[in-house]
Amino acid sequence: MEAKLLIVDDEAHVRDSLREYFEREGFGVSVAEDGTAALAALNQATPNLLILDVQLPRVDGLQVCRAIRQKVGQAVGIIMISGIRKEMVDRVVGLEMGADVYVTKPFETRELLAQVRALLRRIETEQNARRDRRLARRGRSSADSLRAQIGRSGWSASPPDPFGI
Repeated sequence: MEAKLLIVDDEAHVRDSLREYFEREGFGVSVAEDGTAALAALNQATPNLLILDVQLPRVDGLQVCRAIRQKVGQAVGIIMISGIRKEMVDRVVGLEMGADVYVTKPFETRELLAQVRALLRRIETEQNARRDRRLARRGRSSADSLRAQIGRSGWSASPPDPFGI
């Protein structure tokens, strides 16, 4: 399955070069130029991962990050990028607001690609674990229900003996 990215950056050259790079790498890519457009795009379709600039017009990246976490929790990965906020406290705030990764500009696109792939692997692993736990609970509850039905009706758990022995 092709992973879907949403790249949100108000700098057209950054947004377009990242879109082209990730499309060449086999990703489905959507773009947004500001926080408002990003939130509108998220209402249309949920990507697997966002590459989100912190400094955006209208609605900033931190507000977008918070809105995503409130809406879909950890189901969407968020890589926050910043060209201005490079101080440690800014990175900490971004991570505490819900970003999974915080990268400062300038960055190497190959390293960003590695971060994207690693984050997608982690998200997939977590989703598989949640699915497995759900299936295990469902299986236990089905088995418990069957045992209760057998106990109430007096059925034997072993097959009847056709010879009456």
